Amino acid sequence: MRKKFLSSLAILTLANVVSLHAQTVNFKQHRVNKGETVTEIAQQYKVSVNDILKYNPGADKGVQENSVLSIPLISTVEKTAISTKKHQVESKETLYGISKQYKISIDELYRLNPILKENGLQTGQTIYLEAPTFEAVKTTSQSIPDTLIGSAVQVVKNGKNDHTKEIVVGPKETLYGLAIEYQTSIQRLYELNPLLETVGLIEGHKIEVPIKQGVKETTKIADASASKKETYKEIVVEPKETLYNLTKEYGITPEQLLALNPELGYGLKVGMTLRVPSSEKTKETISSTSSKKNSNYTSSQYKDLTRSLTKNKSKELVLLLPFNTHKINMATDNIPEKLKKDGFLNMTLDFYAGALIAIDSAKSLGLPLNVKIFDSKESSTSSDVSTLFSKEDFSKTDVIIGPFFQKNVTQAASLIKDREIVLVSPLSTEKGKMGSNLVQTMPNTDDLRTYLIEYMLGERGKIIAVVDEKKTSTKSFLQKNYPSIKILNGSEASKIAEHLSPTAKNFVILDTGSIQTALSTTNALISKVSTHEIQLATFDKNEVFDYSEISLSTLTKLKLLYASVTRENESDNGTRFANTYKKQNNIYPNRYATRGFDVTFDVITRMFQNEDFDDAIQNYTTQQVENKFAYSSENGGIYNEGGVYLLYYDEDLTVKIIN
Repeated sequence: MRKKFLSSLAILTLANVVSLHAQTVNFKQHRVNKGETVTEIAQQYKVSVNDILKYNPGADKGVQENSVLSIPLISTVEKTAISTKKHQVESKETLYGISKQYKISIDELYRLNPILKENGLQTGQTIYLEAPTFEAVKTTSQSIPDTLIGSAVQVVKNGKNDHTKEIVVGPKETLYGLAIEYQTSIQRLYELNPLLETVGLIEGHKIEVPIKQGVKETTKIADASASKKETYKEIVVEPKETLYNLTKEYGITPEQLLALNPELGYGLKVGMTLRVPSSEKTKETISSTSSKKNSNYTSSQYKDLTRSLTKNKSKELVLLLPFNTHKINMATDNIPEKLKKDGFLNMTLDFYAGALIAIDSAKSLGLPLNVKIFDSKESSTSSDVSTLFSKEDFSKTDVIIGPFFQKNVTQAASLIKDREIVLVSPLSTEKGKMGSNLVQTMPNTDDLRTYLIEYMLGERGKIIAVVDEKKTSTKSFLQKNYPSIKILNGSEASKIAEHLSPTAKNFVILDTGSIQTALSTTNALISKVSTHEIQLATFDKNEVFDYSEISLSTLTKLKLLYASVTRENESDNGTRFANTYKKQNNIYPNRYATRGFDVTFDVITRMFQNEDFDDAIQNYTTQQVENKFAYSSENGGIYNEGGVYLLYYDEDLTVKIIN
């Protein structure tokens, strides 16, 4: 057992180095319009067809409407640097790995290569490890006839334009911020300053920005604020950071934060540089706001089981986790490379890391808990559960957490059905075959749909659904359970206004994978918000809602509503867990790590109540860092049907919980 535990722990240590540092590879994103060809797109961006085909596998066979191509605009300009250390990015390299290899901080890499913040790290890209000194600049696929300004960051076409002006790039300014500040587009800034595509914004250099005719220039917010002797500093957004947390920490309203950082209109992103007040405000200035917002997290409906623990009897907890160590040869395998490719192993290790913190928390509470950890050696098609139960001693075990896959959960539950052991399924959303000794912790898709619709019905609203043809499961669910709901096909989205009620609140459920359907729906609804009460909702908050074509302001005006098994937790409890995890693992926890903690800690605290574990499961609704546990009996087993949150986008740019 000790050997297995240490082996797993060794893998975990390696995983922390590489598991959460994947970068999105993209250049300039182009969404294919109807009838467009690769040749036409290449001509539009003045790059070669081969450039597009190189970075878009499968594009040689044609491109589909609404598909997204990565356009390698970096090929339009070549720059020659002298006396500069450079590195060519290889496949699957990360900023973290490069920073370690060359002993340079990630912040310094961002400073030397500002375009990394706009486009991310790209395979084949050359990045600077020290400040570049430019010797010459030449163009390859587009003609730039005019003079080069400064150190080759600006090209002014056809002499000085009467409707542009020259500005000096400030510390860590972004293209998003400049585009909003000067009421233009990022593309227009690239047109005025073509070398921005390659070099990016460099502090202290001059670029051209447009001035709209008839618009009086205004003083920058920072300058206006200076007259009030307000000073600012810049911070880099870290993982798990939220707008609410920033406003609370720096004593600033969401509106003020957005004014200082217009790029927030595109959403808060990890690595983004923000301007905030240099001195943190006293917490009293926002205490009333904080207490109101935190009310979502301290509702009296939840039971704090740490206040009713009994410690008079020791308990045994077993974790069955799929490390699959039998597939790893520590002597010959390239472990970091394997971890980069094995998402399932990373998920397991993240869950395990969160569970370990829960176990440590139990120890700090003085609970007499014994813990055993076994490798379940499972995948979606196989497991070693039966062998494990025949070889290992579970005679003193009270509760087992695991396995991960429903098929293996069902098998394990059947193997222990005659023993007084409860098996807790931590991740599977399938209901499968229930049993009296099985606890299912994850709500499934239908639970989320039901929770959302029942809320709408409780609000006495009119419900309309816009559903893609391909979303057959959604249509079947609605037709079977809620036949009175009007269902429109995606092609009918633009006519949604014809079905709105002028007197009742209108809930419009949008279930689509098409950006065109989403745009048609949201545009039609926005045009009616002044005369109708409307709230947009979705069963599936997928990438459609993250596309730049649908602005954040649109989603907040429509108060996008959705059901989720997790919440964002800015309470002291959530912050403590995130900081503890980061201290131990050098990264902030992802959702699997947080779930590992939540499930494990919730199970442990229920094990040490006055009543039996079966009663403790059903008698109390609890809330941990991100997950809620509200169990009920179903088909002879216990199921977390109530573990669902209703969340919505509010106009202060935060996501709020509906109690």
